[in-house]
Amino acid sequence: MEHKFQYFIYKNKVLDLNYRPNIDVANIETVGANLVRFTPGQAISSFYGYQVSHVDSQTGDLIYKDNNGNGIFDPNDRTIIGNPNPDFSFGFSNNFSYKNWYLDVLVTGSYGGEIYNASRFDLEMMNDFKNQSAVVLNRWTTPGQITNTPRANSTSSQYVSDRFVEDGSFLKIKSATLGYNFLSPFKGVSKINLYVTGQNLLTWTDYTGFDPEVNAFNTTNGVSGVDYGTYPQVRTFIFGLKANF
Repeated sequence: MEHKFQYFIYKNKVLDLNYRPNIDVANIETVGANLVRFTPGQAISSFYGYQVSHVDSQTGDLIYKDNNGNGIFDPNDRTIIGNPNPDFSFGFSNNFSYKNWYLDVLVTGSYGGEIYNASRFDLEMMNDFKNQSAVVLNRWTTPGQITNTPRANSTSSQYVSDRFVEDGSFLKIKSATLGYNFLSPFKGVSKINLYVTGQNLLTWTDYTGFDPEVNAFNTTNGVSGVDYGTYPQVRTFIFGLKANF
């Protein structure tokens, strides 16, 4: 048996933006707002938006925190609402063998990073004709009702907020290969190896999306941790036959 373990600790922050106070990127087209802000002193690719307080039980609208203390809801109430950079990530590989059998397993994981689930943003906004998440069945409908989901067609739900920031920590069996080596009955072939490999086999996570290893803005430098209709990493199986001549 042979095993290897790698461990990575992440610490970063923006130092300077060439005399610019901040740079906003990662536009959510549905509401026409950027959700990532680069600003000196904060982590790279920090999520930026409003902080939700509660759903008003009388109106069904979302109430946001008055972070600047001026008594009204305005753009200056926005703040850093999440950090996609994990505290640490790791990879662990094990190679087992018994007689002619062998098993190679790679386990990967990440802890502390957050994901902005913009897919949920679209599916819980309730302001157009596309399908919505089953979560909206719990939406506010009657004065006095206590719920975390606002009423349908409320403009208050159309702002980038911490409502959709989720824990992106995960543990994943990234790949596993099971194989068997046997002597070849064919002249000129010393050994034959038959194997099957599986990739992205199992994932343990509290993230509600399809896959915590996603990023909808791969072409935007520095942006990470945004799930916006992003296709998950596929589970694949490969069967193979190798021969040594």
